Amino acid sequence: MIHDINLGSDAATLNGANLDRLMEAYLADRRRRVQEKTVAGYRFKLRPFIEWWRGVGPSCNWLLSEDDLTDYETYLLTISDWAWSTRSDALRRLRQMFRWAHKRGYVAIDFSLYVPTTRGAAPVKNPVDLSALAAMLDACWKMSNPLRNRCVLAILAGTGLRREECASLRIESITIMADGAGYCQPEVTKNDKPRLVAFDGATGEYIQRWLDVLGKTSGPLFPSRKGGGALSPDGIYKVVMDAAKLAGVDMETHDLRRMFATVWSKTLRGESYGQLLQKQLGHANYETTTLYSLQDVSDVLDVMRKSSVSPLALLPRSTR
Repeated sequence: MIHDINLGSDAATLNGANLDRLMEAYLADRRRRVQEKTVAGYRFKLRPFIEWWRGVGPSCNWLLSEDDLTDYETYLLTISDWAWSTRSDALRRLRQMFRWAHKRGYVAIDFSLYVPTTRGAAPVKNPVDLSALAAMLDACWKMSNPLRNRCVLAILAGTGLRREECASLRIESITIMADGAGYCQPEVTKNDKPRLVAFDGATGEYIQRWLDVLGKTSGPLFPSRKGGGALSPDGIYKVVMDAAKLAGVDMETHDLRRMFATVWSKTLRGESYGQLLQKQLGHANYETTTLYSLQDVSDVLDVMRKSSVSPLALLPRSTR
């Protein structure tokens, strides 16, 4: 049977006058299933879409089309401090919201099928050059509140903390010993399991300098300027992205976490050290920890040169 091509078919459109209410309904449903901090992350990723649609919607009588969603993907590129992975996650959350709305019967068709993927390919994560971290620390002197910002960078790179964990640190949760090394306990963790996180003397120097400026014995380590609360995870993200931009390097908060894991793994090889790294990073399983160590063939070669790890190296030299 022969089928004709129907080029006159109307593209699907959605009455988007109440998309903001749809988002709130979706988040309310998520709140019954996941932790509040996870819902806050969903809102952060969906908020740009709602803000964009409020500006664009009136010009198209609030009728959302596939072409509009493509335009939104382009719009995300204008959010200059959003890395590829963040833009990709924003589109993924939007896709999930539309799929949820269709399954619940709020939308007759599955509009998630029209949400595009992020342009380009995921960037290859290479081990971060230490000179990039040095450049960012130096760039902080050109920013307001330089000692605070340097402390933020030092904690992220010197402990491997997530930005949410970093933002939750309190002064009274930090213990610095005589040699500058110590440990801290973030109030927020990904799995809500309390853990102590260690730092070395070099990291402790940055923390102590900021504590001297704060002059307090309790309260948020990074207080917000807008009130008595703590700097938000988004605020931590902005500190890192602003420093990276000033330094002219491609870096985000999670890259500093990967840097810590990579340097640890290169310096302290072996599964026993890997298990300690797992505890430090707060991973539920060791397999996740191995993904954070961005080692390459040069690291394999380094081990081979220092140890007899190939069968041929174990043979008597007379047989070669």
